[in-house]
Amino acid sequence: MGWPEGTEAARRRALLCEDAGDLDAARRWHREAASGGDLTSAHDLGSLAYGRGEEDEALRWWELAARGGHTGAAYELGLFLQANRDPEGAEACYLPAAGTGHPGAASRLGGLVLARGDLRAARVWFERAAGAGRTGDQRMAGFVCLELGDVPAARRWFGRAAAGGDPEGAFTLGLLLIAEDDDLPGGLRWLRRAAQTGHRRAAAEVASLLSRRPLFCEPPARGGSDLVVEPELAARAELASAVAGRGGVPLRADDLAEILGTWDLLTRSLRDHADVAGWLAGRSGLPQEAIERLGAVRAGVARPRGPAWPSPAEVGSALVTARELWARLGRTAGAR
Repeated sequence: MGWPEGTEAARRRALLCEDAGDLDAARRWHREAASGGDLTSAHDLGSLAYGRGEEDEALRWWELAARGGHTGAAYELGLFLQANRDPEGAEACYLPAAGTGHPGAASRLGGLVLARGDLRAARVWFERAAGAGRTGDQRMAGFVCLELGDVPAARRWFGRAAAGGDPEGAFTLGLLLIAEDDDLPGGLRWLRRAAQTGHRRAAAEVASLLSRRPLFCEPPARGGSDLVVEPELAARAELASAVAGRGGVPLRADDLAEILGTWDLLTRSLRDHADVAGWLAGRSGLPQEAIERLGAVRAGVARPRGPAWPSPAEVGSALVTARELWARLGRTAGAR
């Protein structure tokens, strides 16, 4: 029947201290609230610790809050475990969170069971996440339905993703309409919409169709982009987005994942990481200063050390550099 009066007051004081930028005092008040049973303060202590690079401390608080039934803590604990290559532990955390309606947890479960080849279970979880309006999960639900042979459902999910502004969803819907329905005008309309956002494959397909040399005769395969981000890096990006967002810094998880994935794929086979920025600058022709800024953002997301997350402007600039690097070097990634 509610918390002790002192617990509620302690949490209010913690939040006031956070707003004032006094994080040491905020942690003290959050600890007092958490000791009185406030699971949200326990969760917040985990987030504050993670932002400072204190992963063991973050785990301790997230585990405490998750055991008490805090959905956000269970989800973020799952992200941390997946980022650290413990998919079984992550799944055990995602399940209760998804059971309470957390769409991010449902999405992560979809990815985990899809990696095991369980298409039917993946469909259940992706459709549950997609129902919350998440365009990326709507697109993934479409791909899974397509692989299960349910073309009408795939068309429906791709359509919802495309209508929600997802360029990859629009691209895939366009291909599907042409391949399955022989609807060239409808397919071309969606391909053009994707191309207008800068989607390169859509632009190439539009040019080909207009010159009457169609490139595609088969329905699209899952995964339209040639940049494939490892699930562990995607989980790390999602965790950074969640923790930074709680602190008032809105960072898109997809952007962070693209930055982490690009850096990882382009530098994975390097033996000497002493001057990665110089090496990338030499191969790409991009300014070394821009690549160094990209590297700083990547490091701040992959292993936060506080006191501040990269700003949205810094992430936006880094994303531009990452995309240009991938455009210039992506085809040779892994060939050293």
